[in-house]
Amino acid sequence: EWSDDGMSYRLKLGDIEPGKQYGLSVNPGLRSKSGGITIDKIDKTLSSRGSVAVVEVSPTGAELTQARQQIAITFNQPVDRSSAESAFSISSGRVTGTSWDGNTMKITVVDLGYQRHVRVGLAAGIRPSGFGLLGRAWGYSFTTEVPIVKLTVPYYRQVYAQSCEAASVRMALAYRGIGSSDWDILQKFGYNPTHKNQETNTWEDPQKQFVGDVNGSQSEGTGWGVFAEPVAAAVRSYGRQASSHYGISAQFLAQQLHNDRPVVLWGIWGSSAQIQTWTTTNGGTASGPFPMHVRLVVGVKGSVENPLGFYVHDPITGSAYWSTAQLMSNTQKAGPANQAVVIY
Repeated sequence: EWSDDGMSYRLKLGDIEPGKQYGLSVNPGLRSKSGGITIDKIDKTLSSRGSVAVVEVSPTGAELTQARQQIAITFNQPVDRSSAESAFSISSGRVTGTSWDGNTMKITVVDLGYQRHVRVGLAAGIRPSGFGLLGRAWGYSFTTEVPIVKLTVPYYRQVYAQSCEAASVRMALAYRGIGSSDWDILQKFGYNPTHKNQETNTWEDPQKQFVGDVNGSQSEGTGWGVFAEPVAAAVRSYGRQASSHYGISAQFLAQQLHNDRPVVLWGIWGSSAQIQTWTTTNGGTASGPFPMHVRLVVGVKGSVENPLGFYVHDPITGSAYWSTAQLMSNTQKAGPANQAVVIY
């Protein structure tokens, strides 16, 4: 049928199927009343409404707030709302409400959980509200925020060349409201400075006391350090609880920090160390890395199960963020000094 002004010609098509394409052609030679004529053939394609599909979604991205999110899914056509709602699934969180704005379904989800890879899905079979085809299965994902725990531990530099253990303990005690000094803490480790006997390869036992002179040199065998047991005992002498641990994992460290406990962690200085063994003055043997270094771990980024990195007070270089791989590599290179003291 023609429009009243003769400008438009409308065709009604019957037996249209959903999800199909139909060709339409206008041959040349069509004349206007004023004498114009079409020269070229005009070919067009008409597409009928097809399958239900998603055309827009939010939110997307990484480290989204885990407490509450509104998942908004916009369809390409009006849909049967009950079939869409029943097709919805989410891998984490709790659905608290559903609403609609035109072709957009909005679902509120709470308590998604920290550091989660959240998968949102729609099962196949969402029905169009009228003419059209059923929707196919669809999904997308986003990640929630990463928890961060940073204990408000004051930072102190080590006073002496080899007092990294004492400085780390000093910082941890200050976090618990106890003031002390590198020197006083050193005395509680047990301090009787001696140089290594290079001829007999004899030195003190780091599980009994501080080994060497706190102002000495590790490379020259005049000063070294102390292991976990004397450090834990020194902490307990201040009225705080402390425990020694060996073979430290990232998950162990993360758990302590989530429990509000700073950790004195042994490692090495630099990128590599040599493990040396010597005879102790009490007739035993001791082994440890040269050069050895001790730091205080004061925070973690990530969950207990999957820590991404740690916040560290280094008594020499200052406060820094270490990836989990960096920190674990450092302490593992310490060999027998892969130790820690947890301070409660």
